[in-house]
Formats: sequence, C-alpha cells, structure tokens
Amino acid sequence: MPEQDVALDARTAERLAKYARQHGITQEQAIQELVSGELRSRTKPRACKGTVQPFRRR
Repeated sequence: MPEQDVALDARTAERLAKYARQHGITQEQAIQELVSGELRSRTKPRACKGTVQPFRRR
C-alpha cells in the first residue's frame, strides 16, 4: 500500500497514540485500522427500507 503523509494537530496525535497503546499496536497500524473501517462503513450498501413497488403500465 502506498505511503501517505498525514498532518495531525497535537490533540489528535495524542488521542491516536492513546488508542494505539490501548490496543497494543503501532500508530501506523491504528491509522490504517481507523481509515479502512471508515472506508468500509461509507462504501457498504445500505439496506433497502420498505417494500419495492413494481412499475405498472396502464
């Protein structure tokens, strides 16, 4: 996977470091996990709500 430079503010960097320590992984792995999870949730097809009505010609 290609590398990307990510600029984080101090507070976000601290939160990322804390998340990585809690899960026992490196910060790079934590970023990869968070980004891939976000991409997965955004690209997952949504369930259809309601019933589908057939198109009828008259």
